Amino acid sequence: MSWSTMNNRWEYTYTQNIETTINPKITQAQDNLYGLTKIQDTTNPVTIQYKSSGIPGYSKLHIALTMIILSIYYNKKQSQNK
Repeated sequence: MSWSTMNNRWEYTYTQNIETTINPKITQAQDNLYGLTKIQDTTNPVTIQYKSSGIPGYSKLHIALTMIILSIYYNKKQSQNK
């Protein structure tokens, strides 16, 4: 984690390749400016859900098959209009 002076907050970059839910908790801190070494986490528990990209509620396969069917339908309509 590092302090962002631009956003005035702590930030951490993390990537996840599978859908999952995590519950991170800060358990230790080190401050080189003031020498702080302890933290008292008084916030409510945090839950972060990682979801795959796409349209919520539809699998990537479902979206791909729908696009293929629509493409076939559109091409068939185009050839009938010629």
